[in-house]
Amino acid sequence: MSDKSQLEKLVEEGIAAAKAGDRALARGKLEAAVKIDQYNEKAWFWLARVVETDEERRACLGNVIIINPQNKRAQELLDKLENRAIAKEKQARRSPRMLMLAVGGVLVVAVLLLLFSGVLGGDESSEALPTEFLAPTITGTPDLTETADAALALGPSDTPIPIATIPPTWTSTPSATFTATLESFPTPPPGLPGRIIMQSGRVSGDDDNQPIVMVNASDLSKVTLSNQGVRGQNPVLAPGRDRYAYAQYLSGTRSLAILIQNIGFPDETNITGLYPSAILLSTPNYPAWSGDNLAFAAPEFGRGTHDLWLLELDAVSAATPVPSFGSETTPTATSTETPTTTATPEGFQPTEGPSPTPVPPPSALTRLTEDPADNLWPAFDPTGTALVYVQVQSGITDLMVINIGSKAIFTLTTNGNQLVESAPDWGGENEIVFSASTMGNPGLSDIYIMPANGSAEPTVLIDFGPQDLKPRFSPDGKYIVFSSNVRDNWDVFIYDRETQEIYGLATDPNSIDIANDWAE
Repeated sequence: MSDKSQLEKLVEEGIAAAKAGDRALARGKLEAAVKIDQYNEKAWFWLARVVETDEERRACLGNVIIINPQNKRAQELLDKLENRAIAKEKQARRSPRMLMLAVGGVLVVAVLLLLFSGVLGGDESSEALPTEFLAPTITGTPDLTETADAALALGPSDTPIPIATIPPTWTSTPSATFTATLESFPTPPPGLPGRIIMQSGRVSGDDDNQPIVMVNASDLSKVTLSNQGVRGQNPVLAPGRDRYAYAQYLSGTRSLAILIQNIGFPDETNITGLYPSAILLSTPNYPAWSGDNLAFAAPEFGRGTHDLWLLELDAVSAATPVPSFGSETTPTATSTETPTTTATPEGFQPTEGPSPTPVPPPSALTRLTEDPADNLWPAFDPTGTALVYVQVQSGITDLMVINIGSKAIFTLTTNGNQLVESAPDWGGENEIVFSASTMGNPGLSDIYIMPANGSAEPTVLIDFGPQDLKPRFSPDGKYIVFSSNVRDNWDVFIYDRETQEIYGLATDPNSIDIANDWAE
């Protein structure tokens, strides 16, 4: 049977099962159909009827709209779901800091991200779809217990995977080595190595996503990397290369996609085009880059928890050398952000035509974890052979280490929720820094440091503002860039490990600035 005939049969059988009320059979048929053809509008639309959660319904309906923006029925149903989500958010709103920690769950729309918006014509796929599958529109006060944490909740039957354990010791009172006072912040010294990439700007109504900006640490010149009107989070640089990746926010479907872009080229590559279409992932986030490998976290469609994935980029064209920076002053690229002064790469000329984006072989994507936990925030070791990451299971958050080759997993911290870890980074001296809140103080967080082999307990390295997050080593390991709301606004600072002095890198009170990577 040809793929087309098999596809049509699966869609017909799936719709028939949905009409007959056999949700399990319908889901199996329709999921098989979208694995064959991820642009099948009708299959996605009917799949929305039989999936279990609002996040999954939002995923399916979002795909319908991406495939066919003229499908009014799908848009109406998605709007109902969005109104429901907004009502819940108003009752259980958390600060941008806690959303970025992703501890206990991040309320993001589980929309499978497609590459192209091929139009299938009209909205005929919706003509017979009942609306009973949707949860009713909220008319009263939502249950306050239905918070964003439910998106990543674990069932009672989930059990931990067996893992080897590095036996660190830990006490609940780590000693601080630095506490800042709120004074004017000196400018970083000249000649610092590498480049720092960050979210920078202010977008009305969205504190979690900003335009992407790169700073040359040597002379503090800046360039806005993201295209006009584009915003996102968690950007990372390809070390020594003229390329970066980030989680782009898609406002139409309130979802995320990891995009790769060559600096100086307007075209972006969605990573969903760089691995087999039969692998269906939703809301990928937390990219990390080492050599030709890109690690990230994403749930497979139909699963409620995030796994770690490794994408081999060998087949993607080699990047050009890292650009030098000139002094030409230009406005930022995004009209919705706060105007700032940035610099364009020296010798930059607009490029006509798309940047080259060959497709890797089918083996390019590897699943690194498959367990009941949420596995988030991967960060490579200096050799690119291991990852440290955050694991959230049954409400407990700890740091783990996975060997990429053998997939052996080791426990790095075993403090339960005495520390709620997030956003680790692995330095050249086999040290790991991370941000963490303490038990009973979720709105407060500091920067901690510990040896990568777990031989000593984590200790406080920086206690600067109410919330300090995303520490990242400089390429030479002598400095750490981090973000803090010490002035009731997210700013970026650099910590000198030798002198313990803190410098202000991005402190515009009208801009949200959050750094996420420091690379050559």
